[in-house]
Amino acid sequence: SEPDYLAINRERWTRSNEEYTGSSAIRGWLKDDITWGVFGVPEAELAVLGNVEGLDVVELGCGTAYFAAWLARRGARPVGVDITQAQLETARACMAETGIQFPLIEASAENVPLPDASFDLAISEHGASTWCDPYRWIPEAAGFCGRAAASSSCTPHRSRSSAGPTSAMRRPSSSDRTSACTASSGHLTTASSSRSRTGSGSMCCSERGFRSKG
Repeated sequence: SEPDYLAINRERWTRSNEEYTGSSAIRGWLKDDITWGVFGVPEAELAVLGNVEGLDVVELGCGTAYFAAWLARRGARPVGVDITQAQLETARACMAETGIQFPLIEASAENVPLPDASFDLAISEHGASTWCDPYRWIPEAAGFCGRAAASSSCTPHRSRSSAGPTSAMRRPSSSDRTSACTASSGHLTTASSSRSRTGSGSMCCSERGFRSKG
């Protein structure tokens, strides 16, 4: 049966989906750049994803799929995966209004009905990375990304350790710890950008092993 936390998260995002419908959702779809984390660190600054043109990309925990829409506008072939039907309906409404089209799948990032080694890149911004069990969704992503692919996620937390994300994923208080994670060949490499509210920052990296499924 489904874990309790997945049902709770689905209910929570169904209730909060109203905040992201209509003009709010469309604004996200039409942004020139995507941002990572609760303080909105621009992709142009972090350069986590690089050139995505021609890549098959899956967004895990896509919500209203504005990240996937940004990828599509840059020449990628995205697929959005989310557990919340209401948010996927919002994404489809944005597709109808903008003309940007790509597949959407209603599923948990812990169990995605996609074939192994079918994507070049998997990303999660505040979706699977904070709402799913990392010991389930990361091996799942490694499986359908394949050995030569990569995975990027964003995990906000308040620890100042240089060892990467802590086990407890919490909203930051005085500083923003935006972690850009890249997994390749069954490993997770974490590049953590620490940004204080005054704008200063530093970079640190660590590596933790995760086995891919199978």
